[in-house]
Amino acid sequence: MHLLFPYLARYKAVNWTRYHHLFDQLAAAGHRITVLQPPPAALVETNFQEIDVELPPGIELADVPMPRWLWERRWPLEKLVRKGAYGLACRRSVADVLAGDPPDALLVYNLPQAGLLGLAAPGAPPPVRVFDLADDYEAMLRTELGALALPPVLAAGRRTLHRMLDRADLRLAVSHTLADAYPGRGIEVLPNGVDLRRFQAVRRPLLDRAGQVPVVGYVGAFEYFIDFDLIIEAARRLPEFRFRLVGAGRDFEAVREKAAGLANVELPGPVPFHDVPAEIAGFDYCLNLFVPLPISHGACPMKLFEYLAMGKPVLSTDLAELRRLGPDFLVPANDAEQAAAALRRLEADREEAARRAAAGLRWVEERFDWARLAARLVELIEARAGRGA
Repeated sequence: MHLLFPYLARYKAVNWTRYHHLFDQLAAAGHRITVLQPPPAALVETNFQEIDVELPPGIELADVPMPRWLWERRWPLEKLVRKGAYGLACRRSVADVLAGDPPDALLVYNLPQAGLLGLAAPGAPPPVRVFDLADDYEAMLRTELGALALPPVLAAGRRTLHRMLDRADLRLAVSHTLADAYPGRGIEVLPNGVDLRRFQAVRRPLLDRAGQVPVVGYVGAFEYFIDFDLIIEAARRLPEFRFRLVGAGRDFEAVREKAAGLANVELPGPVPFHDVPAEIAGFDYCLNLFVPLPISHGACPMKLFEYLAMGKPVLSTDLAELRRLGPDFLVPANDAEQAAAALRRLEADREEAARRAAAGLRWVEERFDWARLAARLVELIEARAGRGA
């Protein structure tokens, strides 16, 4: 299978998305992926902080030309302007691939890509058009627009989203919560997961750490939907614990300011995804703490599966999708007082911590392996193409 993927960021970036994991698995199975990407940009987003990483054979990258005066200039609402401009510029590159190297499937995942679903090459069989609801795009648009989130603008965004759902041959969602928001659409849930083989190769068992400082860890984006106020306040209440918060994003400097004066908080910045398993291996407890926003409730946090695959106890906010999935081994932490009390309890009762970690590991092994999820994606695409029906 040849899959065309117009990406809205640099592919060889610090932040490894669900698409990187799915495509790695597809390439390993002999499929071919063409990734279109925008030019480099000096942005604080981890999606544009590039690293030197070798991609598996079968994944080919191609830059989409953008006018320098537009791409390199700083704009108000910069993230929206860049994505919108790139979405328009991408049309020609997509059309060229459709005509010259016709793919079996075209996968898009965000509102600026709406126009790509209507493209076709004369005389060539149309690809299976896949639209992936990887986030709550309506909630994201409302947040990114800020004061400009006026009803007519939000209504236009909603119409665009529904038009994409109408045009797609295969509709995916990362969570049941997102799929349920658009009933009657036949949306298939393809959750996030974890590369079990790679993570478990460096997994360390929970050991007796008598006399050692326990480490509470977070790996991920420094963005508005992560509850860093809760995390920093928990660290303030627990000077006997060390908090290691790994990652980058638009809120990184704000978090650094909030943590000023706390000797037990470490902010090392981002690490390449390939170093994430080793980082998590050094944690004793992991944090899956979100601000209770619509975008949070519809999320299927990849970091959660990575924590659990490393055999770690996880403190988590009460999220709608997690209630739907039903894990009873997560440690509730909806405010700083609850989080601090939970960490002290787990540290005092290592058997409880080990039981919760073991239950989480079994849960992930049974349901959330990227290899299994990638195979499911191929089945769904082939069924829509008439080859697997």
